[in-house]
Amino acid sequence: MKIRSKLSILGLFSFLALITMGQAIYAVEVIGELTRIISIVPGGEHEGKIVIKNNSDLPEDIRITQSDYMFSAEGGGVFGKPGSESRSNALWIAVTPDHVTLSPQEKTSIAFRIKVPSKNTLKGTYWSLINVDPIPEGTLEPFRKETTDQLRIGLHTVIGYGVQIITNVGDISGGSLQFSNPELILKDPDYIFMLNVGCTGDSMLIPDTWMDLYDSKGGHVKKVTGGAFFVYPGCSRTLKLPLGKLEKGLYKALLIADCGNDQVFGGQYELEIR
Repeated sequence: MKIRSKLSILGLFSFLALITMGQAIYAVEVIGELTRIISIVPGGEHEGKIVIKNNSDLPEDIRITQSDYMFSAEGGGVFGKPGSESRSNALWIAVTPDHVTLSPQEKTSIAFRIKVPSKNTLKGTYWSLINVDPIPEGTLEPFRKETTDQLRIGLHTVIGYGVQIITNVGDISGGSLQFSNPELILKDPDYIFMLNVGCTGDSMLIPDTWMDLYDSKGGHVKKVTGGAFFVYPGCSRTLKLPLGKLEKGLYKALLIADCGNDQVFGGQYELEIR
């Protein structure tokens, strides 16, 4: 099988869990949205809260921290020191408290306050995470036998949440998509079209993706959807489009990524099934 590609921008105008590290209801639950998108101007302020609940029948100690977050199609997610990335807003955000203990079935709120610096040069999307992590009793607790010098380490699995705090500052029209590394994979008997979708510029995009497949005579064979997803500036994701069973022959494929507000990107590809 071969694959050849032509990339075209169909339109570029003005102009997104993620990150969820715990979708199901565990002992500790974040109630409400795990993604907060705030439109704001340089010098602006915003206050919000994150509601958490202890669903268990035991007290739970919970640690609240901040981190940067980047992701790529090749390397997955990277959680960095707050403020280490150029488009981090972590240092603009004050979070209180940084530790709580919840009684069984108790709820509480974590407050966060955003204060954007008064710099006219700020524009586009800035983001970071507020992490809500239970602290299991005895986490990484060493156990030393009295009769030997051996040290045993106990490890515990922790299910936490990462709440994305996204600030769109001023002009957010500066985002663009870039497609790379197209690949056609056979998982007998079905074919899967894969490629990396990256975001360049200053602003995040939320492309809604699909592909129209045509035979060598121009007849429409099928339409497959890839869904919608967030892509931040400087980040990328792998898009997978299930093409199903395909007969031998030459096909033309049109990939569409509709980001809304008349901002649409596309790629043209030729697929050869031998």
